[in-house]
Amino acid sequence: MSEAPNAVFLSYASQDAVAVRRIAEVLRAAGVEVWFDQNELVGGDAWDQKIRRQIKECALFVPVISAATQARTEGYFRLEWRLADQRTHLMAKGRPFLLPVVIDDTRDAEAHVPDSFTEVQWTRLPGWAETAARLAPGGAGDDALASYYVSFERDPARALPYAQNAVRALPNDSAAHARLGGVYASLTQIADCEASFRRAIALDPFNAGYRAAQLLLLSWLRRPAEFETADAEYRRVCGERAETESSRDNRFRLYGELVPSAEQLRLPMERIKWLMRGRHWTEALAQLEAALANNKNMLIDERHRRLIQRCDVLRRLQREPEARQSAQEAKAWLEETSAQPERDVTERDFRLAVTLSRLGESDAALAAFQRFVNARSGDVTPAERISRERQLAEFYATLNRPRECVELLAKLLRVPSGLTVPMLKVDLAWDNVRENAAFQALLADPKNSAPL
Repeated sequence: MSEAPNAVFLSYASQDAVAVRRIAEVLRAAGVEVWFDQNELVGGDAWDQKIRRQIKECALFVPVISAATQARTEGYFRLEWRLADQRTHLMAKGRPFLLPVVIDDTRDAEAHVPDSFTEVQWTRLPGWAETAARLAPGGAGDDALASYYVSFERDPARALPYAQNAVRALPNDSAAHARLGGVYASLTQIADCEASFRRAIALDPFNAGYRAAQLLLLSWLRRPAEFETADAEYRRVCGERAETESSRDNRFRLYGELVPSAEQLRLPMERIKWLMRGRHWTEALAQLEAALANNKNMLIDERHRRLIQRCDVLRRLQREPEARQSAQEAKAWLEETSAQPERDVTERDFRLAVTLSRLGESDAALAAFQRFVNARSGDVTPAERISRERQLAEFYATLNRPRECVELLAKLLRVPSGLTVPMLKVDLAWDNVRENAAFQALLADPKNSAPL
């Protein structure tokens, strides 16, 4: 957090961190200074004093109100709200300071908030996007709206004209070009996406994020020669910052390349992924047990993912009773957290389908997956549609249904889907169909390895 007197302070419940991070990104795109940093929420007297000072000095206080804040009658955010409420008592009537934002269908009249919050106008996310844009009219405002519609509404078609307007108004703004590239990626307009990121890099050659996005795209497009040229420049310009999880994933996608030693990786979740890819089952199991034991406050999908991974690893170790118990724990976790608010409730059916597939309940798993697909069949973006087809192909592989799996893979290998032949040859997700003749023929077909 920077110490800017005109900053906006975002106050929220930890369950809303993902949504609030996107709000912060939109405000920053509009040129607004934001005091919001999850990494600093570690407690302690120094941290507490810093928060109190920032509430005292900020220009605007934005309490983020949701079902999560309604459910929590205690929490540090409630102290923040009380401090902001107390500050209003020292202000002249009518001075703008409070801007409550509601991120779901929580009703104003029922919200558990200080009285001063009810005396000002509340904003809900669709209207809030326009409010953010008005904070910085012109190109920056259009850029803010583009960020909002692609991140919150998942509507890249609506975001596109705003992103294009931002680039026209701010032709030398590298962030605007990168934003436009991201919108094009969601629409699977690949040539336009490439051009936008090339322009962003030309304007800001030292930006590691732009170069990483370009490399990700080249790996999806199966262009090893262009990838190696861009990667060499990335490493020359960015140095140590170039060696990231994304860069390792890119090489796995292009070449099926594994990391030499997963134990050296910093993040536990990354170590687990690479240990499983390398089929180091005993070491992966130890990491998973530690992660599950040491982090009781995991997000819903993260804990579920770890339980499913533990199930898969135990099966590879031929410890079937324990594997089934891990899948049952995953199912119980889904039931326990079923009432918790989520941004996309359709993900619940996806997680249920994955869990039931590990329990051998194929018909119920397929029914849950079909509900997941149908729930948003009318409003998914082109990129999301490809992602769901990829998930379905992997799901068919898990259920040992090679015909359906291969049919989908044949389609996905002809478009930028993130799937490549080197990946399919080594990734454990495809073990159940790897010996199938049609699957092997798919991998042997030169068209499926050609650059896109």
